Amino acid sequence: MAASKTCSMFITRKSSALARRGFPPTGACVRRTRSSLPPHPGPFPLQGGEGCEGLAKLKTELSRSWVRGCLLALLLSSSAVAAPQRIVSLDYCADQYVLALADKEQIAAVSRDAASERSNLPAAAAGLPQTPEGLENVLARHPDLVVRAWGGGYGLDSSLARLGVATVTLGFVDGFTAVRASLRQVGAAVGHPARAEAVIAQMDRRLANIAARVHLLPAERRPWAVYLTPNGATSGAQTLMHDVMTAAGLRNQGARGDVVGWRRLDLETLVMFPPDVVVASFFDLRFLDTDPWRVGRHSALQAFLDAHPVAYVPARKFACSTWFAVDAVEDIFRQFVAPRLMTAQEGGHP
Repeated sequence: MAASKTCSMFITRKSSALARRGFPPTGACVRRTRSSLPPHPGPFPLQGGEGCEGLAKLKTELSRSWVRGCLLALLLSSSAVAAPQRIVSLDYCADQYVLALADKEQIAAVSRDAASERSNLPAAAAGLPQTPEGLENVLARHPDLVVRAWGGGYGLDSSLARLGVATVTLGFVDGFTAVRASLRQVGAAVGHPARAEAVIAQMDRRLANIAARVHLLPAERRPWAVYLTPNGATSGAQTLMHDVMTAAGLRNQGARGDVVGWRRLDLETLVMFPPDVVVASFFDLRFLDTDPWRVGRHSALQAFLDAHPVAYVPARKFACSTWFAVDAVEDIFRQFVAPRLMTAQEGGHP
């Protein structure tokens, strides 16, 4: 901001200097014949043409040199702003973004789940201090930036703001577009926006590669799919899971009838109207095995899953809404869509 004001003042002073040297404002320039043009009082001849043409060219050249100088000043000013050096992330979703985008030396602490089975970057979290949630625990790390999705609970942002601690709170992610926004948000906050753009570019390249192949399979031949978790959650439209399934070449049966968001799957409906594929995740989490009432333990569902094609996706790919979901897109496409595409191209009818 200071550099911008400096540039504005600089250009204003230069414009005044031109006027003092006898350069009229551009709007006041009047065309005259060469013979009628009086000697110019300034030290610069109007090279490249006399009168308005020469004056306009000279003023343009001078303006360009000033703009270049101001741009350099702005660049130096922005680079001089120190990136945060004591970053604290408060939940395993925030951990993914911080571990991927910040230098390890910048990180003061991560959450206690940073290296858990729900993390895609356990090696990056190795050796880093871990902190419990709570304002006192956070302040004990002397942070200059706190990154969170839900960690710390309601009201933490305002409490930290009153104490002068910057915070980044990740918003609800309902698709790959929101993943890009979260990457840019955290990348800018930790001082490494280029890293965020590199992750986005790689994600988009992979999605584009799959999309080019999915496009070859007619929509009516793409498999119907249902997403399922051990607790019976399923997905309609406007979720990252919906984006994953459609990007992989599946049709989301849970989005029929313009259903959006998350809801509980009706087991009877699943059995009566079975999809071509079940996309199942979180079945690999050990702590869920202790819940005897979860839908995933129902004998009818177990029999259904044993009898139908299932794409089992590791929980770490979907535990947080991140770019790692592209791994699932590629795996699902390879298992269940690519074979149909091959059959269709050979003239068969999958």
